[in-house]
Amino acid sequence: MKIDGNTQKVEIASVEIEQEVPISASPQHVYDCFMNDIASWWSRSWVMGGPNTDNIIIEAEPGGRLLEHWQGGGGCIWAVVQSISPGRLVSFSIPAGVLWSGAGMFRVVFEAAEEGGGTLLKLSHHCFNMFQEDSHSGYVKGWTELIGTRLKSYAEGGRIADAIRPSGTQV
Repeated sequence: MKIDGNTQKVEIASVEIEQEVPISASPQHVYDCFMNDIASWWSRSWVMGGPNTDNIIIEAEPGGRLLEHWQGGGGCIWAVVQSISPGRLVSFSIPAGVLWSGAGMFRVVFEAAEEGGGTLLKLSHHCFNMFQEDSHSGYVKGWTELIGTRLKSYAEGGRIADAIRPSGTQV
């Protein structure tokens, strides 16, 4: 029996993103907004299930998942919690095969800001996979909107109208 197949050359690239976002709220409050209320600020534009996404949660323990739930059942895993220090940091691994990224990791650190109080949120995202030329800019755009605009605004008391679950709504 003969089995035919073909091979194609694949370019693997890496993406490394480092962002720092000053937020006018305590590190514990920003951490709580990130970990416990992510659906109240996460954009419907940045989900895998589109309009069928009805929730996104983080299970706040090692091995916990950053998980998107879809109406009628189903969903997807975005990442897995690798380490967590409540109020200070959370690190995630990104499994190979997820829809939004190549295999890798991202870490979010919540530090007390040295000047003016508040929090200096530090995001690191490192991954590798087959990428289009604009992948890096897409990750930068996504994290800037999600962390630098939406989480910042929410933690500082803003309401995010187009969130997966806008403030005041129940799951």
